[in-house]
Amino acid sequence: MDAILNAFLSAPAGAAPLDVYRISTALTCAFGISVLISWLYPRLHQGDVQNTRLGRVMILTSMVTTLIIMPISTNITLSLGMVGALSIVRFRTAIKEPLDIAFMFWAIAVGVATGAGFYVVSTVGSAVIALLLLLSLPLSIGKRSGCLMVLRYLPSIDKISDSQLPPHRLLSKHFRPDMIDLTIELKSAEEGIELANGLATIAGIEDISVIDATGDFYQTEAH
Repeated sequence: MDAILNAFLSAPAGAAPLDVYRISTALTCAFGISVLISWLYPRLHQGDVQNTRLGRVMILTSMVTTLIIMPISTNITLSLGMVGALSIVRFRTAIKEPLDIAFMFWAIAVGVATGAGFYVVSTVGSAVIALLLLLSLPLSIGKRSGCLMVLRYLPSIDKISDSQLPPHRLLSKHFRPDMIDLTIELKSAEEGIELANGLATIAGIEDISVIDATGDFYQTEAH
């Protein structure tokens, strides 16, 4: 029994010992910083649909990464073996929003730094990043703008509809025998909605859809 207990409490051969103080300090540090990251995430998110579970995932990812890095940082042989073992891990969940990927990478970086014992690096670095991100909120950096407008109308009024459109960027124009689907990009959603209300009165326009950059959807049908 004593041999089993000693094997459980002692470090593997060639590894520096990890006591309870270091383990608890690293996990607590990773937890505190990842909570800050998850608090900051919804305040900077500008995606179409916000994943409310990602905040908890970032906390768990940071702490699990800390658990992985702690034994690796104390044993060179183990670190080489873990690199090969972790290379076979594949995740099927797709993250479509680039900002989500950046926040997940931030949480992983915190786990790596705290697991290796660089508490000052993870704490001060995360605090500076969070402060700079909060200071950049009033700026237009990374903010989405503009909107998409989708028009569906009869081919007989093609020239009339083009003359009613303000300066825009043409994305697609699909011709069919009985209908034309036109997709354009405008500067703002307000301009798109105002334009849609005016175009809806033109005979031959079937329906108009305006999609804001944040995901808001507005649709009107011709009278």
